[in-house]
Amino acid sequence: GADDSKLKGWDLRETSTPAFVNSRSHQMGVTSIRADREKPYMFSTGSYDEVFRTWDLRDTRSPVFETEPLGGGIWRIKYCSSEPARVALALCGGGAAVIESTGEVIHANQSHESFVYGIEWLGNATLATCSFYDMCLQVNDVIPQEGT
Repeated sequence: GADDSKLKGWDLRETSTPAFVNSRSHQMGVTSIRADREKPYMFSTGSYDEVFRTWDLRDTRSPVFETEPLGGGIWRIKYCSSEPARVALALCGGGAAVIESTGEVIHANQSHESFVYGIEWLGNATLATCSFYDMCLQVNDVIPQEGT
């Protein structure tokens, strides 16, 4: 990862060379990676190129899914524990977003006045986000509750 735009995977039993290197998919530096808790062979990446990608470890030549650019470099990826198809993303200068596994943006928050670097689910419908220069923490309901 990092500024070389390469996605590298390592087998910890043999560390002299990477198990795989993908240097074609990310157009800018890789900034975030998150394993899928439900499917141990799947993982997701975020990049300064603003595209969220999902990968299968069994074939890393290309992602199995990628979004259109989301309006900010993806700094953090957080899966919702009760809804694994729901993903929260900290988008640096683009605020925060929640997407479904289809890539549909179901929530966007651009109210921070600074780069959003931190994001965390508080339950399954509320997000905490934090920004850098303005040192701000926001808590927002992002998914309408049943009956509201």
